[in-house]
Amino acid sequence: MNDGVILRVIYCGHSRLLVMNDGVILRVIYCGHSRLLVMNDVMNDGVILRVIYSGHSRIAVINDGLILRDIYCGHSRLSVMIDCVILRVIYCGHSRLAVMNDGVILRVIYCDHSRIAVMNDCVILRVIYCGHNRLAVMNDGLILRVIYCGHSRLSVMNDGVILRVIYCGQSRLSVMNGVMNDGVILRVIYLMNDDVILGSTLVMNDGVILRIIYCDHSRIAVMNNGVILRVIYCGHSRLSIMNDGVILRVILWP
Repeated sequence: MNDGVILRVIYCGHSRLLVMNDGVILRVIYCGHSRLLVMNDVMNDGVILRVIYSGHSRIAVINDGLILRDIYCGHSRLSVMIDCVILRVIYCGHSRLAVMNDGVILRVIYCDHSRIAVMNDCVILRVIYCGHNRLAVMNDGLILRVIYCGHSRLSVMNDGVILRVIYCGQSRLSVMNGVMNDGVILRVIYLMNDDVILGSTLVMNDGVILRIIYCDHSRIAVMNNGVILRVIYCGHSRLSIMNDGVILRVILWP
């Protein structure tokens, strides 16, 4: 039929080939228990562009941003969406990759017990778990980067609280550069080896302690006008963020 309803139907054993030129179904192939369904320019309004079945696998492509591609292979899944809801979700065994560009979740990858969480809404930009390693990056000035490798730690914050803290073995390097450009604290540098402070520089212009750092049972308390904004404990680490006396966020690190 040349009106686009059915152009060709072919049977070969249990196989079937159905071709339609109206964009509804271009080709359907049965071979054994597998099925291949191809839609070419199926619906140009973006409802379904292409759907392919092969065994238990499925590929669905939609160009309106609802679903761009869905792939099922065993228990694996790949979901791609361009409407900011889900850009890509991949399941492979127990692994998971979720990518969202609406700021909720940009990327989440599970591989065994590993995890990568990336968010661009300033809540969490990146969290990576690999074994007991952790990388936390936040671009809202709370935490820019925290890296755990073995017992090592790298903490970087770009809001002037902590720019860089590096633990390698028992040594510690804490660097604050341009901490507060209002002249409260310009720079605090700690260079430690085996919990011994080798160097320290503290600048204050009003005589009020804005930052307290303790080693051994380490504590970092940041206060503004007498209100504790941030408290960080190492070991049994705790990060408490308060604004005007109200606790906004408490982060516990193992």
